[in-house]
Amino acid sequence: LVFVAAFAFALCACPLGAYADEDKAATSADAGSVGSGLQGSWADWRPNPGDTIDVSKAYWNTTIHIEKAGVYRLVGQSENVRVLISAPQGQTITVKLADGLNIDPSITSNIGVRTAAIEIAENKGSTVKLVSEAGSSSYFGSYLLCPAIRKDGTQTKLVFETEDPANPGSIAANASYSSGRAGIGSVFVLSYIATGTTGNIEINSGRVVAKGGNGGAGIGGGCRGNAQNITINGGIVANTKIPPFIVTLGTMNIGRGIAYTCSAGTPIRISGDFGEIGNGYLMNTIP
Repeated sequence: LVFVAAFAFALCACPLGAYADEDKAATSADAGSVGSGLQGSWADWRPNPGDTIDVSKAYWNTTIHIEKAGVYRLVGQSENVRVLISAPQGQTITVKLADGLNIDPSITSNIGVRTAAIEIAENKGSTVKLVSEAGSSSYFGSYLLCPAIRKDGTQTKLVFETEDPANPGSIAANASYSSGRAGIGSVFVLSYIATGTTGNIEINSGRVVAKGGNGGAGIGGGCRGNAQNITINGGIVANTKIPPFIVTLGTMNIGRGIAYTCSAGTPIRISGDFGEIGNGYLMNTIP
């Protein structure tokens, strides 16, 4: 049995290696794509600023590591790839999303492990911008228990923008239905062991549609987790021409409505030391 298994593996490995070599040669010859660092059927691409990355050229289990500050562009469609973006501390990485971009990981994208289409690394003071091109439409999915756009933490700022607010692009982030995870947010974590936190996310312009799997939040933390500092700026004003003052009042009422819904219309009373904030006296004299 051991001999038969080894023989079968050798037969499979030969064509896989051949295909990988063919992909490597083709990618190196194509100046319009990025494939530096492609190694076998488990590939690591490390593009440079200014590169256009065609994900449709990716072989099985390909990881695209975007690690240098600068501007990149993603194009194409693939189920075999995931994108890890790690902006250096205090620096910015901008990734432009072309029309028709579709990254929907499957079992072939990360050796069968849960996978987000895009994962944002946490580095203090760094910024990652996902910019939809004018009039474009891009889609991100996930595999197993993972958000479509994964962000575990609050140190890196994640910004969604569009190149042309007058002709905005759209970004869809849909977690797999069976995952129960958020469309954008932190990954699933075990209850009572850890919590998943996401945050420091800004939506400045363009259309962003985030859908959780099987009732999961659009933007949110993992199991027993939370979301912090989620900001929506300017999109309504830029796209609808509604005066900013009216938008501000409307947003305030939306927040009140959410709070009212969460509390089921029941007043929440605060007791203990917290209730003394703003009600005490300085040196027992000055209110």
